Amino acid sequence: MNLAECLTHADIATLREIAKTYDLHCSPHSKLALMQEILFCFKRRTFLEEQLPRWREGVETVVLRLSLEARNVFSAEEVDAMFSHLGGDRVARAVREGWLFPSTRASGRLQYVIPKELQEAMRQHAVSVVFSQVRSADDGPYVFRDEAEALSRDADVFLQYVRHHDVQLTADGSMYKRHLTRLLDLLEVPEQPLEPGWRFGYGRRFYDYPDRFALIYDHAYARQLIEEGDDGILRCTDEAAVWLDKPVHEKQRSFVSYYVSAYRRPIPRLPQVVRLLAYAPKGVWMEAESMFEAYGNLINAYYYDTREAVWQQRILKMLRHLGILRVGEDEMNQTWFQTTNLGQQLLTPDNLQPASEDLRETRRVLIVQPNFDVFVTADQPRVTAELAAFADLRQSGVLQTYRLSRDSVARGLASGRSIDEWLTFLHTHAQAPVPGNVERMLKEWGRGELDADHGADASLSG
Repeated sequence: MNLAECLTHADIATLREIAKTYDLHCSPHSKLALMQEILFCFKRRTFLEEQLPRWREGVETVVLRLSLEARNVFSAEEVDAMFSHLGGDRVARAVREGWLFPSTRASGRLQYVIPKELQEAMRQHAVSVVFSQVRSADDGPYVFRDEAEALSRDADVFLQYVRHHDVQLTADGSMYKRHLTRLLDLLEVPEQPLEPGWRFGYGRRFYDYPDRFALIYDHAYARQLIEEGDDGILRCTDEAAVWLDKPVHEKQRSFVSYYVSAYRRPIPRLPQVVRLLAYAPKGVWMEAESMFEAYGNLINAYYYDTREAVWQQRILKMLRHLGILRVGEDEMNQTWFQTTNLGQQLLTPDNLQPASEDLRETRRVLIVQPNFDVFVTADQPRVTAELAAFADLRQSGVLQTYRLSRDSVARGLASGRSIDEWLTFLHTHAQAPVPGNVERMLKEWGRGELDADHGADASLSG
């Protein structure tokens, strides 16, 4: 909705508060007079130039987040969560200032609307403030990396390799090291197999494969280009042939969309972080550390990853792999980056707006580990009660720990729910994708229980 529509749907009490805030002289008893005076006031360019900095005072990060959203309607829960840590009734202040309007018109539930023209003005102002704090230069480092469309080409190499080789999988569903090493050697961008260590949160096979190849593999699995056969063989599906015939830019867009969706769970504000880069000055090099400082609280730490590590490893490096950024270091070992022409084409609202999960994020309280432990990170009695039906409690306290096992899964199946239903439960409430080895083993246990039931039925009928 635009400003005129928001004013039309607002009640007269809200209009009176806005008029009072700006000392507007009109009849407080006439809704039409209030609407006209407010609309006339807000349409003045000098008014917005004066008010935009005031609207941001004390709520800078919230305004940045709201203005970078592709939508302009937000649930009451979302808005309350954004303002909750700031103290005071900041939502009521925003309503009085006239840039946030309560509404129940669309769904019958309380929502808040930012008028489209005000959201655009706020976005331009917030973006200009961010980039004014970033060190920039017309000339970048002498040596930099620009991977362009290499990710799509390497994804094709991966699919061709799987199509023409007998790729066997280990018991946990990962490729044997001889296949992985041979495949990594064929790719344009080199990576090494992982050393043993603590990894989770950024993909279904993130625990098994290095960062870039994990993205290639998980994307192929999510798009149903490959399947992990019950016989322990990795195969291409019919969709792989369709993928190979797609234009390279369409493939790159698919990777960007998947990256934002997958990495958004551990980095909830990732769509806004990446969208801000779409407004970066073209052809300008920006210093990474100053950009990190300017982002403010949009970037969060994620367990073993500090905020700096999330920025450097999970955002900058992955955007380089996606062809959105070229990245290099100067003689002082300072990292600089520049948005590529391809990046400007890929950073579109469609790619950066995954299905809204903001309300569901409050219920994402599970962390599923590759060792079959499940951590419960917040008090959600309904979630833990359901989890307890097919997992065993190992540790209580602030951080409850459950363990999935063959026996616990058998108990869950006996309750009448299938493995697919339990996996859907984990996917719905987990902060990150369920590790591939866990998903594979749960399915295997489920098949084992089903075979056991059929054997018992056969013996009874005999």
